[in-house]
This record gives sequence, C-alpha cells and structure tokens, in this order.
Amino acid sequence: MKLGLDTLATHLQGGRVAPAYLVSGDEALLVGEAVDALRRSARQQGYTEREVHFPERAGDWAQIDASAGSLSLFGDRRILEVRFSGKAGKEGGAVLQRLIDAAGSDTLLLVITPRLEPAVQNTAWVKQLEARGVWLPVWEVGLRQLETWLAARCKQAGLELTGDALTAMAAKAR
Repeated sequence: MKLGLDTLATHLQGGRVAPAYLVSGDEALLVGEAVDALRRSARQQGYTEREVHFPERAGDWAQIDASAGSLSLFGDRRILEVRFSGKAGKEGGAVLQRLIDAAGSDTLLLVITPRLEPAVQNTAWVKQLEARGVWLPVWEVGLRQLETWLAARCKQAGLELTGDALTAMAAKAR
C-alpha cells in the first residue's frame, strides 16, 4: 500500500503497525519526522528493541541477513531498520525480500532510502514491500504548497501568523 505524509497519522491511529515500511525521499526533515512517528507508534505497541544497519558493501547484506535471523535473548519485539542508497543490487534485493517475508508480529522492518528512481521502484523487493507493507514516498514541498505547509507547521508549533507573514516567509524560502 502507498501512503502520503498527510495520511500517515490516520494510518498509525489504527492501532497496529504494518509488518514493513519503506520511507523514501530527499526531504531529510520530513523523512525523519515520518520515521520518528513510525518508531513512536511501534514502541507503543511493544517494539522495545531497535537494530539499525547501513549496508554499503555486498558483505553487509549477508551480515544483515544473519542478524535478522537471530532472535533476542529475551524474545522482545524489535524494529529492524535498514538505511541505504536505494540501490540494493542483486544480493541486497534478495536479502530485503527475505526480510519482508520474515517481518511480522515480532519484527517490524523499516527501510529508509533517498527518493527511489523509477528503475528501483519496479524492483521485486519494492513491489513485495508495497504488497505486504506500506511505502511512504516523501515528496518535496513545492512552491505552490509552501504557504499552506508553512501555515500548518506554524499552527502545529502553536503560532498564528497573518497571511502577509506567511507570504513573506514563503518568499524568503524560495
């Protein structure tokens, strides 16, 4: 399933996280906030451990595969977080597919990448994750949406700005 940032909060209010999430995008602040919201929701549902991997070489994928297969000594639920460039290659794609299959009640898979190019979006691991979990592509805030986005952020922070102030802020941000 594909979600947008505007529907993430509603999705998480449902009371259960999906077995796997892919959060991709180049807006670091928005990606970070989405990932934080997912982690917070998972913690509320009993995912107390967090394991983070940054695969850069082919051997790193084998290490992630081995680590994912090992269980916690105390049987705690865990978040398995994998952060990489988005291009997994053959070995990485195979490992990701196994991780997606294994994700479930005890393990939440959280994959974080920059914006995925169309060729990567059509890989088997992305299709499998979207079918079994949630893909959250994080898009840039466009110039047309900037004032509305700024107004929402200010309201969230407890600030109430005039239309002129929002216009001035948006003009400075451009």
